[in-house]
Amino acid sequence: MEKRIARHLKHDKNLKWHIDYLLNSPQASIVNVRLFPDAECQINQNTTGIILINGFGSSDCHSGCGSHLKYLGPNYSNV
Repeated sequence: MEKRIARHLKHDKNLKWHIDYLLNSPQASIVNVRLFPDAECQINQNTTGIILINGFGSSDCHSGCGSHLKYLGPNYSNV
């Protein structure tokens, strides 16, 4: 997981994943990175927020998440 996160944090990379394209936008920035012991779908389903782009980051999801990207609000800083 650490290598994947490090890759996403790099500025000079080939665009491959949904998050790469999002982070390539000048309006996007990483505010906080946290690791959780639970699976991605579990974290996603337990986090309130608004799905802005259906299917974003969840093309291999079998839990019915709809998206693994949620808007949490303008003042969000922690889960």
